[in-house]
Amino acid sequence: MSNRSIFSKPTCNRLKPVVTRWYERVDNGEVFEVIAVDDVDGVVDVQNLDGEVAEMNIATWRKLNLIRVTMPDWSDYRSPYDIDRDVAKLNIVWEQWQQESKPMH
Repeated sequence: MSNRSIFSKPTCNRLKPVVTRWYERVDNGEVFEVIAVDDVDGVVDVQNLDGEVAEMNIATWRKLNLIRVTMPDWSDYRSPYDIDRDVAKLNIVWEQWQQESKPMH
């Protein structure tokens, strides 16, 4: 009888890497966000909670035992990618406010 746990067996990940979605590795608890997917070259770029960016090929992605998770609490996590998205959202809100604030003639 083997001492291997079910987590030490090779797995096949069926989750598709989607930009802005968060995932957790079941084997080590690492949480990361997919920040880019290059379907032509088969490369997935991810950013973990400490801001480190890593790249992996799609074959490596499929071998990871992953679950989808929600985005970390904003008070605990902030990345340059989040800040860029926040600025873009603020610009949209500002433009909408400017349009709504124009006097009607």
